[in-house]
Amino acid sequence: EQLRTRYPTLRFLSGEIGVFEPDGGVLVPERAVEAQLRVATRAGAHLRFGTVVRQWEPVGDGFEVLLDDGAPISARTLVLAVGPWFAEALGVPLRIQRNVQAWFRPAPTAYSAGRFPPFLLERDHFPAPLYGFPDFGDGVKAAFHAHGAITTPNELERAIDPARDLAPLAAALEEWMPGTAASFHSAKVCPYT
Repeated sequence: EQLRTRYPTLRFLSGEIGVFEPDGGVLVPERAVEAQLRVATRAGAHLRFGTVVRQWEPVGDGFEVLLDDGAPISARTLVLAVGPWFAEALGVPLRIQRNVQAWFRPAPTAYSAGRFPPFLLERDHFPAPLYGFPDFGDGVKAAFHAHGAITTPNELERAIDPARDLAPLAAALEEWMPGTAASFHSAKVCPYT
């Protein structure tokens, strides 16, 4: 009843309970990564993008790295930020899953940032828990957590199929947050690792 009072636009099922975390928040990953890269650069890091690490090995008190363009690099410290390619690069067993994230422009303003929190909703008839973030100006972001085909980073299907990828997501959002999926904005495929 407290959540119904706080968020009257939501549709709760009979017997559902919820937790409101007042200290929760949202971190914009792109801005966080940019900040980390600035700090690293100021500390003397040399950043390389759009290149493949072909080989790396410890040598003495540091590392030797060979890039796909043939450039050798020597470093005292090595940070491999290879995301889902970690399994391929280091032989670490990882499960890579195709996950679709979508943004919808909601009809009501009740779901805008500052008025509505991030959420995670588990219902038996959903294919996986539904999670999302309020509208920060580009729509409500939502996805099913850890739901999608198992793949590899190099074989990740990037094309969005509206019937397969968006319709179930829009239906779940409308059931939980009426008016949220009023207008589709955009979607992208993300490799869950």
